[in-house]
Amino acid sequence: MKYAKKKKKSPLIWILAVLAVIALAAVLILTLGAGSGEGNPPAETTAAPAETDFGLADVPQVPEGIEMETPYITFYYPEEWEGRVEAEKVLNGSTCTLIFRTEMGGKTVELFRMILGRDAAEGYLHGTLADPAAGTINVYSVMNTLNPADWSDADFDTLCTMQERVNDLIGQLTEDPRFTK
Repeated sequence: MKYAKKKKKSPLIWILAVLAVIALAAVLILTLGAGSGEGNPPAETTAAPAETDFGLADVPQVPEGIEMETPYITFYYPEEWEGRVEAEKVLNGSTCTLIFRTEMGGKTVELFRMILGRDAAEGYLHGTLADPAAGTINVYSVMNTLNPADWSDADFDTLCTMQERVNDLIGQLTEDPRFTK
């Protein structure tokens, strides 16, 4: 009677299986442990600024975009607007109004206005800018109300997206140390 030889299983398969189980266990421990909030917080891993920023920590970051200068602050609006959005600056005494418009469907559409000045009091007050020469400058925005019935869905969406970019300008204000809400 002949007996069938038992095939020996390669130890490599067992080693790989054990390594896979260990790796899976390590991933689970790290994943579950990181989100549990238990234990000590991780040690500070941020290097000192001089070691990582090559001495550029104190250099102000200039926003990217098209420059729109006012007597009180320089705004930068998105480069993608070049040729699509007109930005007009109107000075009236101590008040500077920036009017942003676009052409859509053969019509000129005002998107929004930013109004800066001591006597400015129109629209939504975002806060004030402390200006050494002019004193306290109020900062307002006025959004043009768009009627969806006047536009195709695509045009209306485009106009609303353009209006939302007012937040870029407001964000620039909040980063200015002279600005208070």
